[in-house]
Amino acid sequence: AVKGKEPTPPAGTNQSDRRIKEKITPLGHENGIPVYAFSYLGETARYKGVMAQDILQIMPEAVVIQNGYFAVNYDMLGIQMELLEDAKNKKVLCYA
Repeated sequence: AVKGKEPTPPAGTNQSDRRIKEKITPLGHENGIPVYAFSYLGETARYKGVMAQDILQIMPEAVVIQNGYFAVNYDMLGIQMELLEDAKNKKVLCYA
């Protein structure tokens, strides 16, 4: 690895740290894992996904650090992060 650089996260890894999300709404559970609707700070798009802090308690091996924040390898969880609403295109894939 190159000194000073974090390793490239595995495919299927998404920024999932609660500290970079807002408008967080619980949606229930998938595969026993809490899922939420949220927006990333300063963005209008809404997503469905997990909070890395929850995953640290359930499956810590699925959590990596990326740019100083937690990221989750969704492939290890057996669920996918989904776009719920893209405000720019007004496209709603799911209501949350």
